Amino acid sequence: MPGPVTERRPLAKRSLAEAFVDTVNALRRARVHFGQGTSDATEEAGCLLSYVVRVAPEVLNFQRDRVLTPSEERKLNLVLTYRIKERLPAAYITREGWLRGFRFKISKHVIIPRSHIAFLLGDGLASWVSRRPSTVLDLCTGSGCLAVLAAMEYPLANIEAVDISRNATRLALQNVAAHGVADRVHVIQSDLYAGIARKVYDLIICNPPYVSARSMAMLPPEYLHEPRIALFGGDDDGLNLVRKILHSTRRHLSPRGVLICEVGNNRHRLESQFPRTPFVWLDTNSPGADVFLLPKDALPTAAD
Repeated sequence: MPGPVTERRPLAKRSLAEAFVDTVNALRRARVHFGQGTSDATEEAGCLLSYVVRVAPEVLNFQRDRVLTPSEERKLNLVLTYRIKERLPAAYITREGWLRGFRFKISKHVIIPRSHIAFLLGDGLASWVSRRPSTVLDLCTGSGCLAVLAAMEYPLANIEAVDISRNATRLALQNVAAHGVADRVHVIQSDLYAGIARKVYDLIICNPPYVSARSMAMLPPEYLHEPRIALFGGDDDGLNLVRKILHSTRRHLSPRGVLICEVGNNRHRLESQFPRTPFVWLDTNSPGADVFLLPKDALPTAAD
C-alpha cells in the first residue's frame, strides 16, 4: 500500500473546515484530473469528505467546526491515497455518482455519469419532443442514470434501458428501484436493438462509446479505470457504434420519433461521413460535447 499523501495537523485535531482546505490543496498539488462527475478540486473535496464523515455534501458547511475522529482521519488519508497515487476516480471510491442533483450507485462496471443529454431532457428538447412521449429508449444505459432522469421528465412514458453488459444492467436495475421508477423503466440486456427487434419509440437517447484508439492512448490515467467497452468506439475514428446506430435506428422510431446521440468532439467527422444527413446539433454550452438530434425521416438509410 502506498504511503500517506496528506500533510496533516496532529491526528484527530483537524476541524472539518481545516480538513476540507487541506484536501483541496492536496488534490491541486497532485494535479489529478477532474471531469468524471466533478469539475474541480473544491467540488471533489466536498464529495470525498462527505463520504468520509457520512453526511450529505450540502451539510458539510453546517458542521465545519466539528473535529474529525481518528478513524475519520485514517479513512480520509486512505481515500486520498487511492485518489492521488492510484488515480482512482472519486466516484469509484465513494461508489456513487451525481447527475443533475440525483445520486446514482456506481461500480467499476459502468462509466461514471456525466452525459450532456441529462441537461437536455425536458425543456431542452421541447421544440422536438412532446412533453408526453409514450415510449422512450435509453441505449447504452450503463448505470441507468439517463433512463431514470427520462422517467422523471416524462412521467407518462414507458422507458426501456438497454446495455450489452450484464453487470451494467444489474446496477441499472438497482438505480431504477432506488429512484422509485421500476414500474415504468424496464432494463434489458441487449446488443443495441438485438433484444428489442420489433419495438418502436417516440424518443431514443444514447451516449455510446466514441473514443478512438489514438484518443484512448492520450486519456488521463483516471479514465483507464472506467470499462473500456464504455469508452472505446473503434481503432480509426471511434465511431463504429455510432455509425451502426445511425443505420439501424430508423425502423425503431415512431413516425414523429427522434434520436438524440452524444458523440464527444466528433461533429465534423460525422458531417463529412454523412454529408446528406441534416444533423441538428444541440446546444450543450460545452466545447467538445457534441450532441445531435435526428428525426426519423432524416436518419440515413443502409445505402447512405
